[in-house]
Amino acid sequence: MKFWLIFLTLINCEVGLAKAYVVNDQHSFVNFELDYMKVSLVKGSFDHFKGAFEWDGQKLSQVEFEILVNSVNTRDPKRDNHLRRKDFFHISKYPLITFVGKEVIYQDDVPTKIKGTLAVRGIEKPYSFNLDWKGEYQDPVDKKKKSLFLKASTLLYRKDFNMTWNKALDQGGWVVGDKVDIEVIIEANPTDARPAFSRFYTNKRKILPGKLELPEKLIEKSFEDIPSSEVSIKKKINDKAAKPGHFGEISKVVIGFLIFCFICVISFFFKKKLLEMLENRVRPLLAEFISDMILYSFLLVVAYYLAPLMGYGKFYW
Repeated sequence: MKFWLIFLTLINCEVGLAKAYVVNDQHSFVNFELDYMKVSLVKGSFDHFKGAFEWDGQKLSQVEFEILVNSVNTRDPKRDNHLRRKDFFHISKYPLITFVGKEVIYQDDVPTKIKGTLAVRGIEKPYSFNLDWKGEYQDPVDKKKKSLFLKASTLLYRKDFNMTWNKALDQGGWVVGDKVDIEVIIEANPTDARPAFSRFYTNKRKILPGKLELPEKLIEKSFEDIPSSEVSIKKKINDKAAKPGHFGEISKVVIGFLIFCFICVISFFFKKKLLEMLENRVRPLLAEFISDMILYSFLLVVAYYLAPLMGYGKFYW
């Protein structure tokens, strides 16, 4: 009887534990829009970001989100370069936009708003996001995989963050509006489970609590397309090679595939030599089995490390 009481207690404790989630950046979006010349709109997005939070089925906590500002994309390279400079985001000094959640508002046990600190250009302001909580859904193919879906939105004022650049129109008004509508569409996956709609596991390293860390290579990418007078680092990164989908990424896939093919050829040559050596010491069938196990184990390790280069999995970003 005591055993069952202990067992049920452990189950209840496990159910109540908060689970860490990470944002699946391949299936999520950070979009914005603002007025342009009083009669139109500028719509854009940030292509590179990362986020994490904890969810225990009832409470949302430990919300953190970071955006790589250099990834701003309004489908106009000249405008994007202007947005990266001092008039707007000044990415050579402030490469990231961050949001840290402080308080969550619930309605009928569903998160409807999150209040926190938004930092842009090094200026921190209290901001809140309205949440459209969609909940957890199963993968339509693999019933063991689930993802959590939600949408967050807010209204941001450029002047709050010293982005005051503008030009007056002859007929009155300004080229760029001050109000910016932000919409963040999120699919998040548990850190201890395979993401839904994907065959790859998420990174199992501990992400929360604490600030999300970015690798040095990612920080260096923040300084692309900035005039040399504004860049605080000497190294310049080739723009085409850095952007996903360009020749630089294609060449990585080709190189990775060629390396794998070369290693396969060498491995089978090595297997032949190993088989000849073993046949003099053990039975032919056992020699064949041992040589196969060594060969395929080696190729499996090689494939694991070369997979990102061949288009499987992903690099950091």
